[in-house]
Amino acid sequence: MPVALEEQYLLNVRRVTWNGQLVEYAVVLSFRESVDEAWVEIHSIDTKHHGCVHRHRDGDHTSWDEIRPIQSQADVQSSFADSYDEVYSVYLILTGQDPLK
Repeated sequence: MPVALEEQYLLNVRRVTWNGQLVEYAVVLSFRESVDEAWVEIHSIDTKHHGCVHRHRDGDHTSWDEIRPIQSQADVQSSFADSYDEVYSVYLILTGQDPLK
């Protein structure tokens, strides 16, 4: 589900559900200099691989920071709102606005 925040910033949210429950997600902020250029990932949080909720601070997915381990589906579900808020706050900071509280 892409959300165009403005011409230079795009927020993509991917949610995978099974049996009505959130089992995987990714929240990705991308940037581009102009409409002629490709989108470049600048910050993301996801639950795929690594066994934890984790962030990538750029498009290079070889490095990541663990936010919290995933022990159950409840860990995925309960971490989604905070993950979304963090990625959106990065956008706010980059555009000179106050981050979410």
